[in-house]
Amino acid sequence: MKFKVSKGTKLYEKFMVLRAKISLVNRESLELVESLGANKFCKKLNIAYGGIGAIQFEEKPRGWKMVGEQYDNLYYPKATEKELNIKFNALPTISFDEINELVKFHAPQTISTDGGLQWIDCIGLFWGNDCILISVTEGAKYEPIEDVVEILESEYKTLKVKADNN
Repeated sequence: MKFKVSKGTKLYEKFMVLRAKISLVNRESLELVESLGANKFCKKLNIAYGGIGAIQFEEKPRGWKMVGEQYDNLYYPKATEKELNIKFNALPTISFDEINELVKFHAPQTISTDGGLQWIDCIGLFWGNDCILISVTEGAKYEPIEDVVEILESEYKTLKVKADNN
């Protein structure tokens, strides 16, 4: 299901506040990563934006542990690196719930798909030119609230392409 929130609505303004907060939390995470001599990292697990779950280094830093597969070169500070862990834990984040609450999407949900189950934590968001585009996974339960207008898939794609080209 595809939806849009048009510029000029109260909900659009709330999303613009969220967008500014997303920029802030992502910038703070990147600044910490860069201060450690890296530029690639994974966000914190089970968080929509912000935080650090692992940092990519060419070689394992002293006092850090490997996270994931060896070829990923992803590391996280060991518990003995108290100051660094305090910095990591102090980073601001945005939860899935904070996003879902704006449009009253109830999550988590599970849906049947391809003979299995899919876990849905959050709506999909895309900032268009004069609107916010929202995607809700097919099969998930959602009733749009005021300012959330359901649109056809074709309109969603047109608006997304138009925004991508700008």
